[in-house]
Amino acid sequence: MKTVSILSEDLKLVMSGPAGRESIAIEGEYQDGILSHSVFSQVGLMHLVAPYLPERISANFPVLGPMRQLIGAMYASEKRRPPVFQAPEEISKRPLGLKTDSGKAVVSYSAGKDSIWNMWWAQEKFGTGNVLASHISGLNRANASMERKYAERQRQEFGFENFSVINLRNGSQNRGYRVMRSRDIFLVGITV
Repeated sequence: MKTVSILSEDLKLVMSGPAGRESIAIEGEYQDGILSHSVFSQVGLMHLVAPYLPERISANFPVLGPMRQLIGAMYASEKRRPPVFQAPEEISKRPLGLKTDSGKAVVSYSAGKDSIWNMWWAQEKFGTGNVLASHISGLNRANASMERKYAERQRQEFGFENFSVINLRNGSQNRGYRVMRSRDIFLVGITV
């Protein structure tokens, strides 16, 4: 595949590529603002191109330098040259005025062993009321319904005080083992 085209529409990305039209979108409750749209467009782009590793990526939004580097590293891990980007220039780098709290944590929670351990560790360090378990439902289409079911069951059994589900409508072909090319970056970006 030589070129893919990706269009951003708020919290939805649509890609025209080798399998036709593919899309991902966040539905339901989710922070709706400039930062969330920007982060979603960056990590969503990586998720959509991961199965194909096209030579050129055309986007109707700026693809930021750090994301270009991460995507380049993903290509390098597959012994491929980084793609050429055709996208608008990055706009201003004004401060976002984000407030953080070093006494709180969020854990991307998929219900696997790593998630359970990370949740235990974070609760031990910060206290159960200061840790949010956040599950992205629909990321890996090969097992999305089971992952959500187990995450919700573990929430009940382990008594997580703070638990959120981010609903991803996933119309991409990125599934199964291939999802690992972009999964961790996507999880962290969307959760934060």
